[in-house]
Amino acid sequence: MEKVYRNSALNLAATGAINSSKGLFSKRDPASVSVCTVQSNWSDRDNGMFALIDLDLWAFHVNASALLQRAWVQQELILAQRVLHFGQHQLLWDCYQMNACETFKGGLHPAILFQATRLEVEVSPQLPLISLRPEASTDTTSTYLSWWARIIAQYTGCLLTKESDKLAALSGLAKMLGPMLQATYLAGLWSTDIAYQLLWEIATPIPKDSVRRPRLYRAPSWSWAAIEAPVVITTTFSHEDIWPLVRVLDWEIIPVAADMTGQIQSGLINMCANLFPVDIVSDELMDDPFSTQSDTRHTPVFTIQGCRREVLASACLDEPLKSQQELAYAVPLICTSEPEQQFQIRGILLKKANHHGPTSFSRLGAFRVDDDFSVGELNTFDTADQQPTDELGQHAKVLANELIERAYGAAVMADVEAMMDEVTQQLWIEKAKGISERAIERITVI
Repeated sequence: MEKVYRNSALNLAATGAINSSKGLFSKRDPASVSVCTVQSNWSDRDNGMFALIDLDLWAFHVNASALLQRAWVQQELILAQRVLHFGQHQLLWDCYQMNACETFKGGLHPAILFQATRLEVEVSPQLPLISLRPEASTDTTSTYLSWWARIIAQYTGCLLTKESDKLAALSGLAKMLGPMLQATYLAGLWSTDIAYQLLWEIATPIPKDSVRRPRLYRAPSWSWAAIEAPVVITTTFSHEDIWPLVRVLDWEIIPVAADMTGQIQSGLINMCANLFPVDIVSDELMDDPFSTQSDTRHTPVFTIQGCRREVLASACLDEPLKSQQELAYAVPLICTSEPEQQFQIRGILLKKANHHGPTSFSRLGAFRVDDDFSVGELNTFDTADQQPTDELGQHAKVLANELIERAYGAAVMADVEAMMDEVTQQLWIEKAKGISERAIERITVI
């Protein structure tokens, strides 16, 4: 499939058709594609000729079309070198050099260009290269993964006739990106930075009763392909601002056929991690206590057990809990920080999959624990008898302290706390970076 579209000279798209029974052509008024101009007649300023531009031109004619709501079409449009869209009202041009239409024959107006379907991606069939305009990242791996995350966000919101095609309909892009990343494809994710990619979340806002699992097995629970819902893979932090809290040992993907990017029979990941039992406080739709946004998401609030004091966290569940008594575990995966930004620990929620063995788990969702202070304040650690000044604050720090104590021992943690007046941010981070290598609890996520 990927070779057909990548090597085609021109791809014709029936973008204006409302369904598959319609063709390329439709009745239209050619005059409607002309730019509307207006002569001003102000008395208090200079007058001139002004053009009225529809800023939603590309979004309306292309992105919102019935054709682009189909999942298979996403990779076809990206892989094709040139696409001529037959819209309801005009022809639109899409290639690696420019986007144009009958209204803007010399190229889209800059205010419209960002809506282009290629996600501002350039791909050369001769020398595969992806760059994100207008500024290409110097971190090639980060650039590729950011591009993939944007593809997944758009793709998972599209429709499939057959549920089983979820991975197959994206296999062409996976085949193209694999050699560039030099990584193993793992049921929609990549072995490079796998700990961070496991943190995908259901896009918000979305009613929780609209999220479901496919009727037949399609992917392991840790893959976004295991659910029917739009998802996002956050790429907020640069690689220098992330350090893992788990050690991924190996993985196993068994495909249905020989194609590792197509349908799969089963998959698992083995890792060494820290497990914390959690107590679900609420499983209702509510405002996210750690979000500055006003929207509502499927955000249970829960507490992480086993720390010096109660740690409050928020989660985005992949599906509603069958019961609030269902035993769940939090597995911290990464720690992130940036100057003047919040200190944050992010991870996944798991439940036991006892029919696969006592150390086997399946994913319930993703979670995060935040602090309400900048990373520069990390030298103010709590001691066991101190009380938090803010019920929503310093939770990430408490959890991080527990992880360091598990990794290095209580004596080392006591020494660190005794030196807090002299400890620097970098020293604390160096301690945190050792957590992944010292995690000893081996688990399998299926």
